[in-house]
Amino acid sequence: PKTTRGQPLDEDPKREQEAAYDRAKQVTLAILDQIGHSGQRVQQLKEAGLTKREMDKLLDGLIRRKASVPETLQAHNRAIKKWIGWCAGKGYNPAKPTAIQLALFLQELSEGGPSVAKTLGASITWFAEIGKMPWETGDELVQGQIRASAIATARAREQARPWSMQDAENLLDAFDTASEEEAEAPPSASASGTAAAAIQDSTCL
Repeated sequence: PKTTRGQPLDEDPKREQEAAYDRAKQVTLAILDQIGHSGQRVQQLKEAGLTKREMDKLLDGLIRRKASVPETLQAHNRAIKKWIGWCAGKGYNPAKPTAIQLALFLQELSEGGPSVAKTLGASITWFAEIGKMPWETGDELVQGQIRASAIATARAREQARPWSMQDAENLLDAFDTASEEEAEAPPSASASGTAAAAIQDSTCL
């Protein structure tokens, strides 16, 4: 097999996928170790007298059920890193945020694009569930920011969607249908009266 810097290249996509997942998982576990001590999940595992390795193994199974591909896990990790960095700049404790702090975080970062707050909100909720964190992700302030971002994302996608030939054909079909219905429709009472009056006038001449 080909090598890079003396190391054999892994030509098995599944094995490479698993390696990418393991790298992302280690980051997730490190984040949970940093901010997860306020959550019930880590506390319960510690109270059970488990070693760090045993705890990580149990959390590994939970993480895999909640995020089965490395791309999803990597996205969650990036979001939480942004959250930790934002809290550091504000002087907040990332492990024990208030609903107002979570909402402000989503509001400020949504300025980077309509889909940003939606993605960050999903990742924060994911981490809160994994660690059983006492984060008020269900608070109306937080959910309001997530909903607003979801609506803005949908509108942006609709506006960005290119006009296709199918759109043109659908519009022409709608015009044709309307024209056919108009031609087949019986004349209205006012139209019939006008026509009768015109005939009567012509016979009187």
